[in-house]
Amino acid sequence: MKKSILMMATALLFSVASVCAQNQGQQGQQGQQRMSPSERNKARVETMTKELSLTPDQQKKVTELFKKNSAERQKTNESTKNMSREEMMKAWTASQDKTNAEMKKILKADQYKKYMDNQKKELKDRASRRGQGMPGQAGQGGQRPQRPQRNNAQ
Repeated sequence: MKKSILMMATALLFSVASVCAQNQGQQGQQGQQRMSPSERNKARVETMTKELSLTPDQQKKVTELFKKNSAERQKTNESTKNMSREEMMKAWTASQDKTNAEMKKILKADQYKKYMDNQKKELKDRASRRGQGMPGQAGQGGQRPQRPQRNNAQ
């Protein structure tokens, strides 16, 4: 009797710990998503300032560019709701190309090269995060288990 109660208590403890760990992970993700566009832009400018040693004038120009892009991105997101994935990717790529062209005007050559290198690294990181998933989780980057082929010829 004592063993069964102890086992149930242990199982309950592990399930509670598991739920708490999942909630913490979700809260961390939601906390990142809840940043306002201006907060995200400010964080991006701060990161770029550290990585690229931006001058105060460059910081001001990059801030204005990000502010303008946020407004345009919001309009684009609303207009792409009914688009196919390929059309959305084209719209995103065009927007990114426009941003990169503006950034090239603001940054020095060495800063721009490092900026582009960082962009490529970010895309790779995002792709690798998308590719992570548990086997059997479709849409999470994992492989869906193959069903055995039925032989209907009897």
